[in-house]
Amino acid sequence: MIPKIELTRKIAQQNIEDCNSNTQFYYDRNAAYPTYTVGQRVLFYDPVNKKGICKKLRKRWTGPFFITATGDGYVYKLRRCDNGQELKSMVHSNRLRAFSNSRDLFYTRNPPITEPDTNTHTDTTTQQGQVTEPNDDNSPSADLDDGWYEIDKVTSRKRIAGKPHFLVHWKDGSKSYEPDENVSV
Repeated sequence: MIPKIELTRKIAQQNIEDCNSNTQFYYDRNAAYPTYTVGQRVLFYDPVNKKGICKKLRKRWTGPFFITATGDGYVYKLRRCDNGQELKSMVHSNRLRAFSNSRDLFYTRNPPITEPDTNTHTDTTTQQGQVTEPNDDNSPSADLDDGWYEIDKVTSRKRIAGKPHFLVHWKDGSKSYEPDENVSV
């Protein structure tokens, strides 16, 4: 009876070792320690929460820091960028993240759009809140050169399909409801 128990224990131990090696293989396939170079800027993860500070609102990643030295086992010596103070202990790479200064990143991806000057035909508001165009006696037609039409007055406002529309009286005598983006104030 004892030899069977001993044999069963050895088989179970061998199965555990095989399972561990398979799991280790699949874990190591996708896992890699980040490698940082001396002089690179990084952010430092600080999990400690001081008394009286809400941990939901606290910034966990502090920095940026310069890497000043590397050690064995993926540990690094850090120095603050703002005041040059060096941290006392080495920091493992699990607590570091590469820093990228993204202040101008928005404008590199989305350059500002320059709009043409539309101030030549500005609208003026009267005391009743009606929008009228300045009178141009020089222009005989209601259609201006830049695609704008002259407004005589705006009398009412109502919602059509959930969007505000204005009743516009045109210089040629016609009326129409226009959405608010078409009527400049």
